[in-house]
Amino acid sequence: MQVLDDLHQLRPHTPSLQMQREVDRMIAALKALPKEQEQRRVNVQRIAESLKELRGELVSATQPVAEKGKLNTALGEKRAGKTKSTSIGP
Repeated sequence: MQVLDDLHQLRPHTPSLQMQREVDRMIAALKALPKEQEQRRVNVQRIAESLKELRGELVSATQPVAEKGKLNTALGEKRAGKTKSTSIGP
């Protein structure tokens, strides 16, 4: 099953143990899907909802954090307290 392979690949990249356990629960639920079609459909819908929630958490957890204190250097060397070096040519 493709989704199982995808979840196995995702697992080591989860940023927290809680997310890792959630992925493990989804993998176990997928492996234990019942044969009865209607119950299978209900279980798959639950797993899909869990994946949607996890996706949002993963996206926010993996976004780069903006560096603090970069305003002065972004505005230029003089504002950052650096002076332009004057080099004397040969």
